[in-house]
Amino acid sequence: MLLRNKNILCIGGFDPSGAAGVLADGKMISFLGAHASALITLDTCQSRHDFVQSQATALSWLQVQWRTLHQDLPVHAVKLGAIANTAQAQWLGLALADLQCPIVLDPVLNSSSGGALSTQTALRSLAPRVSVLTPNRQEAADLFGVDPQRPCWTAAYPAPLLVTGADHARAQGETRITHRLLT
Repeated sequence: MLLRNKNILCIGGFDPSGAAGVLADGKMISFLGAHASALITLDTCQSRHDFVQSQATALSWLQVQWRTLHQDLPVHAVKLGAIANTAQAQWLGLALADLQCPIVLDPVLNSSSGGALSTQTALRSLAPRVSVLTPNRQEAADLFGVDPQRPCWTAAYPAPLLVTGADHARAQGETRITHRLLT
């Protein structure tokens, strides 16, 4: 397969139901034939239907996880999801700066069952460092000011913006999903 013998580092939240976060990312990466490693930015207490709360991982613990992984595994790509706070985002920006690999920011502001997971400031601060941004329509509007009715990418970020449409299709009861690539 295309990703055989590649390590994809997933950085994001832990959803104990496995429906989202690094567990869901890891399942997809494994399905594609690659190895998934992870840094957990926050733990959530949630099911597939209900959100109770989340708790940010201490920055010092993230740094220990990073050093341990970085010494052991090469990183061939990075997938960023929920980033709990600006301190995590600032440190991640520095930690990822030296990596020579694709970095995808799939911003997660809220869990699908309603809980707040990331701050807009934290996610926006990482945008200039990534290869591609993949927000859904609502996140594109909230984070980058993209009008869902007349999307265009005029922000001062070098990365292309792939606006995913699953949230819109689900809200409208549609079976067809439309994604838009803005450069």
